Amino acid sequence: MWKTIAFNIVFALNCLLAFLLVFESGLSVPVWLQVFGRMHPLLLHIPIGLLLLYAVIELFFPLRKIQDQAVDLKDALLLSGALTISLTALMGLFLTNEPGYEPETIALHKWGGAAISFLLMAWYHWREHIRRRPLLNKTVAALSIALVSFTGHQGGSITHGENFLLGPILPKEDDPANLPFDEAVVFTHMAMPIIKQKCISCHNEKKAKGELIMTTAEQMLQGGKNGKLWDTTAQDLGSMIKRIHLPLSHDDHMPPKGKPQLTDQEIAILEAWIRGGSNMTIKVSELDKSDTLAILAAAMFSNDQREDVYDLEAASAATVESLNNFYRAVKPLAENSPALSVSFFGREQFTPDQLLELKPVSQQVVEMDLSRMPIKDEDLAIIAQFPHLRKLNLNFTDIGGEGLAALKGLSYLKELSLAGTGAQVSFLSVLKDLPGLKKIFLWNTPVSNEEIKALRQIHKNIVFESGFDGDTLVLKLTPPIIDHEQFVLSEPTPLKLKHNINGVEIRYTLDGTEPDSIRSPVFHSDIAIDNPVELKTKAYRKGWISSDIASSRFYRSGLKPQSVKLLVQPDPYYAGSRERTLFDLELGGRSLGSGKWLGYSGMQALDVWLDFESPAQGSSFTLSCFSDNRRAFPPESITIWYGNDSLQMKKLQTLQLKTPAKSDQTGSIAITMDLPKEPFRYLRAQARPISRIPEWSSAKGKPGWLYIDEIILK
Repeated sequence: MWKTIAFNIVFALNCLLAFLLVFESGLSVPVWLQVFGRMHPLLLHIPIGLLLLYAVIELFFPLRKIQDQAVDLKDALLLSGALTISLTALMGLFLTNEPGYEPETIALHKWGGAAISFLLMAWYHWREHIRRRPLLNKTVAALSIALVSFTGHQGGSITHGENFLLGPILPKEDDPANLPFDEAVVFTHMAMPIIKQKCISCHNEKKAKGELIMTTAEQMLQGGKNGKLWDTTAQDLGSMIKRIHLPLSHDDHMPPKGKPQLTDQEIAILEAWIRGGSNMTIKVSELDKSDTLAILAAAMFSNDQREDVYDLEAASAATVESLNNFYRAVKPLAENSPALSVSFFGREQFTPDQLLELKPVSQQVVEMDLSRMPIKDEDLAIIAQFPHLRKLNLNFTDIGGEGLAALKGLSYLKELSLAGTGAQVSFLSVLKDLPGLKKIFLWNTPVSNEEIKALRQIHKNIVFESGFDGDTLVLKLTPPIIDHEQFVLSEPTPLKLKHNINGVEIRYTLDGTEPDSIRSPVFHSDIAIDNPVELKTKAYRKGWISSDIASSRFYRSGLKPQSVKLLVQPDPYYAGSRERTLFDLELGGRSLGSGKWLGYSGMQALDVWLDFESPAQGSSFTLSCFSDNRRAFPPESITIWYGNDSLQMKKLQTLQLKTPAKSDQTGSIAITMDLPKEPFRYLRAQARPISRIPEWSSAKGKPGWLYIDEIILK
């Protein structure tokens, strides 16, 4: 009896599953049902275990000649698997309806789960018929194992990233253990591996929680629905570091509780990288040796080109101190290191004797900077008396190259800088005998580009740096800075534009058109803004590429209600300062996580009641909102009522907005409507978010979001 009831439930659940799959584009999951959907990862292991156990029994222990009790046990096993897998598939379907799951990327996992559910229902229904045919029985069992493995792999890829199953046996990309120190890039080989291991499982193309994808640098720079990931100027370095440091029990802590957490070293790497400007291309070897990242990197990368270990007898501190003067600095390479670096200053005061004076520490000097000193070729014989030199900087000295042969005995020399000298290619051949030499700087020397190419072919183990010819290089200007804190104005305000490069000409428009270098007015400090405008501005300078456009909207607010009441409360995550947000004369900015936006979605709509206490006269109503062409869109409609009696309001008009096109504007959008010509005490405005996101969006069919940061009444 119980088997019949259970199978009827399985049949009903599979019918519901099939129906929802067919009409999924119109599916909208209520909040209470989302809880059921989130149980998908909790339940899915049960049917997988039951199915695999039953399939193994049918493959290897068919038990054809067995008593009834064993048959009943097998039937119960198969039926339990069919029941739990149908529930799991339904939960998964509800879960994918939440934000963050792209339909294209979860399709294989979704349809695989549904196929397993349908297969088990059919298998149980025709179990006796299948068991009587051993080949068919084994085929169905093998098919079920293959289908579960494929679907599970797809689910693991969504949750944990690509190749999660085979990850341990696949070769590791960018493995620091196999990477030379000089080739390591801070972002690629220090920051990105942490992000791949601890973040991408929830923020990838298949599962983009918070609309954030962290698979590539470009995607990370775009940020998510809460704005940018990091801010190098902020005290807390932005949302990513802030969330990492939240208590583990906090809902916004990242990674979530139950996921692998970042180690102290990993946090230190990310913090130091962001604080240092979040440079995507800088190499570890280019960092200052005292930089936190350089210190952390020293233990990460391969020994073959890691920072040298100096097995030297340290010179006394008194000796080192006695060699320092106004024109020469002698100091340890690092704290507690016996290795010393020497730098010289003051070309007029330099004599070769200053090199001879360093004889007491000749065994400890590993770096020497003689750039711009009057060093001649004959002085190189003195430099050859420092046998442990690793780096020698002779940039812009007076050498011609004849004396380079004297350096052949410097077996530890790794880097030689000859930029700005008279060194000629004929004198460089003697350097091939230096076993440790890895890099030579030759820019701004008589050595031609063709000769440098030839050197690279001959000496493949040496990097010849030739710099670049900047005569034809044209740089692009950065956009002008719009130096305003407030963009909702209550009185005429001077326009403030500036640029960090002297001699730049700033041109602008106030009607939303693109400024050019001929017709658009040139900015002067005596320009004032008195009306609502859309500012666009560009920077120009002779010999430079003109900048990109910097733009902003300015609003003029002249009418403010005495009291404001939200009849419908916004989403708790986008609640701003509630009523105060709409009339605080502050725009929300480009980040939805700024705390200055009110957010509405689904059946919720902005519904605000304004009371002016006494009859007021206004000319226009402007709603400032946000659009990102993903989930945030202008409202579907705006309706305004007005009157002097709160119980007898008149409907002014309903503005129906067109379905957004993909090419429509992103960022801040202003929608303006006329107010009644007669005085009114009360005003009510209702703005509804779009009910279905357009087909061109990756979130098509889902309810859209409406974000509002200000109401301006003129």
